Amino acid sequence: MVQNQSRRKVYDLPHRGIRNAFSIWLLETGKTNPYDPNEIRNIISISEEIFRILKVHAEDEESVSLRQLALIDPSFAAEDKEEHEKLEAKIEELRKIAAVISGLLEQPEAVSFKLSEFYENLISFQLSYSNHMEHEEKITQKKIWESFSDSELEEQQKQIIGSLSAFDLRLWIKYIAPTLPPRERIGFESMTGSILSAKSNWT
Repeated sequence: MVQNQSRRKVYDLPHRGIRNAFSIWLLETGKTNPYDPNEIRNIISISEEIFRILKVHAEDEESVSLRQLALIDPSFAAEDKEEHEKLEAKIEELRKIAAVISGLLEQPEAVSFKLSEFYENLISFQLSYSNHMEHEEKITQKKIWESFSDSELEEQQKQIIGSLSAFDLRLWIKYIAPTLPPRERIGFESMTGSILSAKSNWT
């Protein structure tokens, strides 16, 4: 157990960012004034950012760690992919409600009703997603440790970070960096800053 604690936790950084995003998302949704179009636009903007990082996270997992796990144990990787599909259906429902809200800026009574619906769905979704993250951290992480060395996990992380657009990397920095202790945050921002600089030089 002590040995595992010292190993690379592949879900630590993205899940930190997602949990931070969820806390902001729920707070901002709950206090949004349906009579203020600027507040409505703000929560729609926040929602779009979080929809994006959830999509990127799922794609990264399926294209790297789960794809490589599938070569070792197809049934195990299939379970996680099936869970992603269920969560994606919940995300799509939230997207639809957000789109309706976005089209009702001049109708605050209608916005109020749909905002309440969005808030209730968001609570349910966050519970489902939190359970999913806990499963990944306890069950999938163990399977990953059994299947890959730390050097292989480092290579997978490089593949994931390298595949991110500058826009997506900035989103991750926005939500991950505030969750880190000062020393770790400095290291994280230095590492990601170097990557962003390199990406800007490529374009």
